[in-house]
Amino acid sequence: LEKALQHSSLNLISPASTMKTQVSIGGINPKWNQEVNMMKWYPQLLTTNEIEEDGYYMLPPDKVFVPYHSLAGFNPGHLVWDDFLPIYTLLAAFGLLEEKDIVMMRIDFEPAFWASCQRQWDMCQPILKKFLPLVGTTLDQTSTQNTTNIEISGGSQMKSRYVCAKNGAAGIGMLTDHGTKLHGWEKKDYETTHNIGRGSSLYQFRNWMMRNIGVDPEGSKIHQGPYRIVFSKASSRTKSRSISFDRQIKLLT
Repeated sequence: LEKALQHSSLNLISPASTMKTQVSIGGINPKWNQEVNMMKWYPQLLTTNEIEEDGYYMLPPDKVFVPYHSLAGFNPGHLVWDDFLPIYTLLAAFGLLEEKDIVMMRIDFEPAFWASCQRQWDMCQPILKKFLPLVGTTLDQTSTQNTTNIEISGGSQMKSRYVCAKNGAAGIGMLTDHGTKLHGWEKKDYETTHNIGRGSSLYQFRNWMMRNIGVDPEGSKIHQGPYRIVFSKASSRTKSRSISFDRQIKLLT
């Protein structure tokens, strides 16, 4: 980056126009307190001298590197809507979905967040193993910033701690299904909508996941009309999170 910015001919590369260059590395839980500040992330920039001294490895050009923090990966709902959906949205926005394999690196924090896979690994592991194929990868192909899980071509020993990628993207905080809301746990969550105009994107997200597990989304229709709309009676069985949907049901019947 340092050398690239010195070349005036590279007009596609320019320094940020604002100092607010940090992104949220993962989905946001509004119930977090000061620990939410730990989500602010920006890659560490190294000088060319540091790179030349230690060397580096380069991911193949058909890979896209995605560092992220998992909000609550032990819960399939959170995994799909707070991890997979925003990652898909981010990559689609930058044209990094086609013919690219995702290399996911989960960012862990110290102290560990209460719902993170760091604290819930026994519960996270089987869920990740089952659901990661939806985004085109497997558990053994992922890592954290504290673990190394790469295969060096030629079978040589790892000599550098730096792994670079031609393609990469980060920052999924407001791309989840809830943004800074509480997942519909409180009445104020329904005063505004977070996903307006997102229907087509959500449908493409569904199709993308289906293709990743070898299912043709354009295949024969499973259902024929008339169609049935199924409502949940409430947002949760937990009393403190339970919002009734009786009004919405009455409006549609």
